[in-house]
Amino acid sequence: MEKRTVFTEAVTIACAAVCVIYRMAVPQSSSLIWIIAAAFVLSACGDLLIKSFTKNSAKTCPKKRIKNTSLIYGILFFLCAHVCFIIYILLVNRAFSIIIFMVTAVIFLITFTAAYKKFLKPDGGKNMAAAVLVYILVSCFSLAAAVRPQGMAITGWIYAAGIFSMIISDILIAIQYVTAIWYPGKRQFNWLIMFFYLLSQVLITFSVIAGCHVFD
Repeated sequence: MEKRTVFTEAVTIACAAVCVIYRMAVPQSSSLIWIIAAAFVLSACGDLLIKSFTKNSAKTCPKKRIKNTSLIYGILFFLCAHVCFIIYILLVNRAFSIIIFMVTAVIFLITFTAAYKKFLKPDGGKNMAAAVLVYILVSCFSLAAAVRPQGMAITGWIYAAGIFSMIISDILIAIQYVTAIWYPGKRQFNWLIMFFYLLSQVLITFSVIAGCHVFD
């Protein structure tokens, strides 16, 4: 797990570095690239904090694991990263699909409610529940802002695919780490999480660099 996390952090920081280098090497490129670079740095910090939770999860009882602050702060860092992605795409795309937001939000909120009643509420995980709830809504907003029904360039679809891959990774992380609260040591989704997480970083970086602006 530690090697995997170090690798994912390295790739994420590398994506941030690519954005920074490109922006400095191509002065006429959009200054909005700085926002994407910041999002990658925040993601790396979130990954590091969640790694801390995973490392220590087997040492405490479920009720303490569910209140682990490193996991909550990790979620908050990823939340801030998503906010950066949202700011970027809203400034570039200037569109928002309310239908996509409502459909994804309803699906995820129903799932979250069921998970909260079964896993989080009995052990008093209110802080974690609040962080996860906000993160769900922001993730749905991020996807809805990334998809424009008409006039999307190929780079736009690549960016949207990157956001979608990140959400898939988040879903797998949620399943895995809720499981880890009661069954520490089980990491059945490690490779899938790493695949979709890194895929999202690469797709977003490529779309931003290839198009300079994501949409035509």
